[in-house]
Amino acid sequence: MRLLITDTSWPMMAAAHDLDAAGFRLSRVEDAESLFDFVRHGQQDAVLVAAPLPDAEADRVVARVRAAAPRLPVVALAEPGLDWPARRALYAAGVDAVLDLPMPAAEFAARLRAMIMGAAGFHSGRLCAGGLELDPASRTACAGRRRLRLPGEGADGPKRIALSPREYDVLELLMLAGGRTVARDEVMDRLYGFEDEPGARIVDVYVARIRAKLAAAGLSPGLVESQRARGLRFAAAPETPAEEPRGQPVAAPVGASCDRTDAEVAAAGPIAA
Repeated sequence: MRLLITDTSWPMMAAAHDLDAAGFRLSRVEDAESLFDFVRHGQQDAVLVAAPLPDAEADRVVARVRAAAPRLPVVALAEPGLDWPARRALYAAGVDAVLDLPMPAAEFAARLRAMIMGAAGFHSGRLCAGGLELDPASRTACAGRRRLRLPGEGADGPKRIALSPREYDVLELLMLAGGRTVARDEVMDRLYGFEDEPGARIVDVYVARIRAKLAAAGLSPGLVESQRARGLRFAAAPETPAEEPRGQPVAAPVGASCDRTDAEVAAAGPIAA
């Protein structure tokens, strides 16, 4: 998940540090105009606005962001001393929530994940579709109830899928898109945020490796659908997550069983799906 955050004070810098440690991708800006540029041209899952801002009224900033991106979650991060009239103005401008800083890091991350996932139509702690389950809190992945039983397997249970960090990001992005086709340029923006971007071919490398890992876990590699000249789409609707039976293995952390880093994957090129 990529967040656009106004990094304008010590409390906001501390909040950004906590979010980075929790696995969020961050695009940081230092003023209101830069924020508007990112909202117009960048790609993000939520916007975090400091309240107050040093160069603009926070409620007016929220109103402009809401007008430009009506469905994008917008959160105001209230620094100590923000009074009720200022909070009321933020809500009137269309903010989704006002969160007080400082806040425990785990609660802060959980609230943002729930808001982003709810906006995408997922109302539990996991992203579930097509038999694939992602846990954004731990950035883990497994094949759930609808996978094919592989030769030699016993009773059904979750099948671990070891993904590199960028492979996980691609799957999470496509699942949150809710069936929408995501252009390759948007995928690159979400993964790298205009910073140190490799060649666009890297997206095809990630897709090939994801498809191979889905197939190895008993899921259809066609869940990640490539549409010529348009982009990528996750070809399954959201599901209600299954309860995990006691004693079954939990999903493997992202990268836990990966032999190569994302940079090494890019150098090696795509493998057959």
